[in-house]
Amino acid sequence: MLFVGVASAFAVVILNSLSFGLSAERLVDSLTHTFFIASMVSIGILYLAPRIQDLSTVKRICILVPVIFAMTMIGIVMARTFLSLFDINLFDYFDVIPGPRTVLFSLLISHVFGLGGYIYLHSQHKLNRTRELLRQKELDEAKAKSLAVSAQLASLESKIHPHFLFNTLNSIAALINEKPDQAENMIEKLSALLRYSLDFEPNKMVTLAEELKITLDYLEIESTRFGDKLDYDFEIKPELEDKKIPAFAIQTLVENSIKHVVAKNSSKSKIHVSAKNSHGILKIEVADNGSGFSNEEIKGGHGLDTLRKRLANIFGNDAKLETNQDETGGRISLQIPV
Repeated sequence: MLFVGVASAFAVVILNSLSFGLSAERLVDSLTHTFFIASMVSIGILYLAPRIQDLSTVKRICILVPVIFAMTMIGIVMARTFLSLFDINLFDYFDVIPGPRTVLFSLLISHVFGLGGYIYLHSQHKLNRTRELLRQKELDEAKAKSLAVSAQLASLESKIHPHFLFNTLNSIAALINEKPDQAENMIEKLSALLRYSLDFEPNKMVTLAEELKITLDYLEIESTRFGDKLDYDFEIKPELEDKKIPAFAIQTLVENSIKHVVAKNSSKSKIHVSAKNSHGILKIEVADNGSGFSNEEIKGGHGLDTLRKRLANIFGNDAKLETNQDETGGRISLQIPV
């Protein structure tokens, strides 16, 4: 609106100079009228702009034109009253009541620049509203994405708890009648597993040492069930034990070997758990003497598939779950950034 006033003053001075020549009287007259008229028109437009922004173009013009007319007349009267207050010969010819030329000239300038100023304000409002709508849309999309992730995590959690606990309870049930002492020992191990499981969240991170401890408890339970059929060992350097990994990550890999190798093999089965850190990538590998399988053979909704989805939610594309097989057996490797 300051620009409207300055532009109006410049236009008035130039037009007056072209019509009547440039003089001190005309310059003071032009600047005084411009100041009061532009101020009043600006006040009117600034007051109306937010109140008529949602109306149609025709209605806005029908409101603006008479308002600019009224504010222009008020500005003219204020300007001439101001000038008439000076009892100086320079301003002796001024009257409070303006002549028709002054009125027509003032109305023309005020409507041109007043409507121009309003158009600028209205376009800025539309631009700001568009930006706000875009920002709100981005927030809504982010919220929807967050809710989708939360729902997926909740779905994963609902699958992990019963899957793990039911398998453990089945192992204990198989020993209650034949080996009650061993079953009691397994129940003690199970209590530790339950505490760990109840604190579980799909995106929870634990230290490698914590995960190894719970995996060892699980293997001890299963070794009681399978006896000499199950052999296992760990190859973990102590400096890696404080690295963070997803909870139940190693246990899920080991459980897969128990389910698909140890439980189905009549001969002795060996599970080897190892970990190493290479260039900021922690690689955890669980190897067994089974026949192995490919990534494509991982069934949806099962333990490895659930772990793979958890890794994607936590690390995106920075984590990998891969399967390999050779003449020595099958291997499942987990690679995550540390």
